[in-house]
Amino acid sequence: MATSQPLPDPSINQSEATCLGCGYSLAGITPPSLCPECGEPYNTTHCTIYGVPSMGSTFQTWQILVIAILIVISPLMLHLIIAAGIIGGGFAVLGVILGFIAVAILMWRTTRRRNAGTCRMVISGTRITVVPLKPVADAEGFHQSSISLASATHLQLRRAGPFWATLQLSDSGGKRLFKAGIRCPIASEPLVRQALENAARTARQPGSPSLSSTTPPPLPTPPPLSQHPPPPLPESNSEATP
Repeated sequence: MATSQPLPDPSINQSEATCLGCGYSLAGITPPSLCPECGEPYNTTHCTIYGVPSMGSTFQTWQILVIAILIVISPLMLHLIIAAGIIGGGFAVLGVILGFIAVAILMWRTTRRRNAGTCRMVISGTRITVVPLKPVADAEGFHQSSISLASATHLQLRRAGPFWATLQLSDSGGKRLFKAGIRCPIASEPLVRQALENAARTARQPGSPSLSSTTPPPLPTPPPLSQHPPPPLPESNSEATP
């Protein structure tokens, strides 16, 4: 019985001769340079991490129309159920309720879900490129995506155990740009943070602030104790009686 091998730890690797921004062949171009097609930086090395990104679902056109119609008629649903009960009795009310349930189940079953699975995530230039390790079986699956770090301002790297962490990048308004569970031992955290810092700094204009981390700042050091001797006690003016 074959056992599954653990994912590799974050590492620095030689960059491939293919632009991660547009897929243009960079054969014959010596890094560091820029892609002649899209201007994406082409560096000598890149940081590679492995894990499972959090991908969303996509709605089809008819589903968006149904959702819009339901939102518009939602204030009238109670009146519709009451009218159905007056006209057709209890069976009509039950039919209306079952109709709404059937529509909800149909939309849930037909929603296109992108299953990313285990992926290789390359941090290079100005972006993170996500590549699945196994090819997808259909056209609706997840193939490859590239996330620009130009608007990333906040970095969260939360521990999920000694070997795993949750990585999340968001913009200044709190909108999530990227989230993934990654293979990241504690000793590899500085490598991942530095790679993300470099990519985000390259993606933004010069002089922009770096990524802010959720790590709490250290407590301030208390002032040292004074080394001066205490002042002498005041002398008493009263004289002793004989």
